[in-house]
Amino acid sequence: MAQAKRPNRTFEGRKSQALGRMGKGMNLSGPKIRQARLDRNPQWSQEELSAAVAETYGLDLSATTISKIERAERSMYDFELRALCAVLKLDANIVLELTPSAIK
Repeated sequence: MAQAKRPNRTFEGRKSQALGRMGKGMNLSGPKIRQARLDRNPQWSQEELSAAVAETYGLDLSATTISKIERAERSMYDFELRALCAVLKLDANIVLELTPSAIK
């Protein structure tokens, strides 16, 4: 008699979570992105940041998406972080809080 296959119940009944979720939000970089946008002279709106990313990198990040990233309600892909850091003239290592000892 063949054994019945046991169902995989690992995630049954749970909402899936983005990797890296640490209880505070879905990314660690969003608040730093927001601060850099607000510190810029002249200050950019989320719409202006969206337009700059689209123009420079051809990446479609809407103002709503940027808002969710800044509030750490949405995770961020590495290429999105790279584009945001480049447009805002930020060092991604600083945004990610990577120190030389952590990179080794």
